[in-house]
Amino acid sequence: MIQINQDRRVNLDDIAAEHLAYYQSRIEKKIDTYLAGRLPREQRAFLQHVRTKLRTILIGSPEELERFSEETERQYPAVVAQIRQAKKPKKGNPVPFPEKVRKLFNYEAFTKRYDSSKWGAYRLAMLLGVQVCVYCNRQYTHTYNSDIGRVRPHFDHFLDKATHPYLAISMYNLIPCCSVCNSSLKGSETFSIRTHLHPYLEGTGEHIRFSVRFKRSSTDYTKLWVGNSDVFDIVLKADPGTKAPLTFLKRAIRTTRTFKIKELYQFHKDYAAELVVKAQIYDDAHIRSLLADFPQLFRSREDVLRMLTANYTKAEDTDKRVLAKLTMDIAKEFGLS
Repeated sequence: MIQINQDRRVNLDDIAAEHLAYYQSRIEKKIDTYLAGRLPREQRAFLQHVRTKLRTILIGSPEELERFSEETERQYPAVVAQIRQAKKPKKGNPVPFPEKVRKLFNYEAFTKRYDSSKWGAYRLAMLLGVQVCVYCNRQYTHTYNSDIGRVRPHFDHFLDKATHPYLAISMYNLIPCCSVCNSSLKGSETFSIRTHLHPYLEGTGEHIRFSVRFKRSSTDYTKLWVGNSDVFDIVLKADPGTKAPLTFLKRAIRTTRTFKIKELYQFHKDYAAELVVKAQIYDDAHIRSLLADFPQLFRSREDVLRMLTANYTKAEDTDKRVLAKLTMDIAKEFGLS
């Protein structure tokens, strides 16, 4: 998993400020309208609680969002249960309280605001500039928006919006990712920062790495070009030199299992095989020779490696191209680094 904005190229505080500026007053006005009507005591107390904590709801950190959700469930269990079970009213019927609360944090309206100059899913995706799925690093997630077509990453709710409807438009609960990870793999699985890695806080980094495990003690490298499924497997393992806490490693492994990373990366054996072959050809002497012979092309050793691997090989660049994490790990394992 790749950490969002790991190289700090965007200012998340500025993005959060725009998110807050758009939603805070609008939601406060709606809450005040609800409070002006007749409500049961617990529903009124719940709305007042939400109004007081609105800034946290909208732009609170992942830790603050979990604390808010747990606190709200303890203090207003009956109201929370009602909201979670809410169903859209039939046309012409009065809007029940649970549906009113859901409308305060209207994710559908957020996703359908297509104009990138106005706050919504497209503008958030554009400002974040996440280019690859942060969960799998296998799919591009560019944002493009025009009058004749548009595309953007999916937004996964780290804390799912069915269980946490008041976090449906919380900025740090919206994780840009691909449709496969969001819809096909994670689904409704329960996430928490205590059980899984949160992309706004951390990634697997170099603590968990891909590795090539050959099936035989001696390797016929010519077979890497065809039938490589019979030659090796791509595995995930903790880096031998990692000093990451055991709790981190457990959460990292659980996250990779949720998104079936090891299984899906078996489809990229041809790519890994080419890296292994290149590592046999381009030893340290060859790399230094290329750097010396073509100073007009390469500024550094990293430039040569990028040309040889057709990808990025530094940890801070793994969010720039698909399969960059696999590239970095395999290149390092076989000395192409």
